Amino acid sequence: MANKELKIELKGSFEDQENLRFSDFLNELRAIEAALGELDSQLVGSDKRSVYYRIISVSHSSPTLLTLDTKPYDPELDNGDIVLDRFISSWDSIRRGHLPEDFNQPILAKFKEIVAIGTTHHIETVAFNVDGNRVEVTSDLEREIESLIGSEEEIVLRGNITGKIESLYLHRQRNFRIYPIAGPTSVLCHFPEALLADVIRAIQSKAKVSVIGDLKYKDGGKYPSEVIATNIEIFKHDKDLPKLSDLHGIAPDATGDLSSEEFIRKLRDEEW
Repeated sequence: MANKELKIELKGSFEDQENLRFSDFLNELRAIEAALGELDSQLVGSDKRSVYYRIISVSHSSPTLLTLDTKPYDPELDNGDIVLDRFISSWDSIRRGHLPEDFNQPILAKFKEIVAIGTTHHIETVAFNVDGNRVEVTSDLEREIESLIGSEEEIVLRGNITGKIESLYLHRQRNFRIYPIAGPTSVLCHFPEALLADVIRAIQSKAKVSVIGDLKYKDGGKYPSEVIATNIEIFKHDKDLPKLSDLHGIAPDATGDLSSEEFIRKLRDEEW
């Protein structure tokens, strides 16, 4: 199945007969490529990227229209469709004043740069389209991004989060995603090398875990946005937990010289 495509519409100012100035054209494309790359790198879990972009068609009939597709560096790691979907949906979230899921300061800064370049008096229109979902970049988006950047203060609390570990990333950084029993869909977790064996064991066993560490909350956020893990507790599956019958005789000397009946009677008579 063919990968998704990103259509980019660019129109110059009336002063320039809707033609684009070369410097504005290059600067805007660089800003778009940087934002796409930042989204991809976050998924990979390092500063590397899983895909590159090709210009597969260009037309200049006002607006200038470029169509890009994605190609993976490694066929086994292809985030192209996910990146394009996140890119297009994030603009809608920003317009509604909502911080897109898993966005951080570097990604917001890249989106802000797209708006800043695209709303100069030399550019009339910047718009994006993926699978028929079209968004137009307007000057009000810069104010929304500024507001979101201003609200991006973090609160760090010691705690734990319980769920299942998936999506392990080991490219330069050590990250995984935990899918909690309740609350957010997933939370990004960073962990030291000392916990790698525990992480792998949790993934292989598909067991529930409790990730313990520093939980980071965005100001006003109900759930943690990420976790700096210091310990991982792996829960046994229900079938692996001991039955009552397995406990018979596990501590034969627990009552000392007393019979079971005398031991229970003594416990009842104890003063608490």
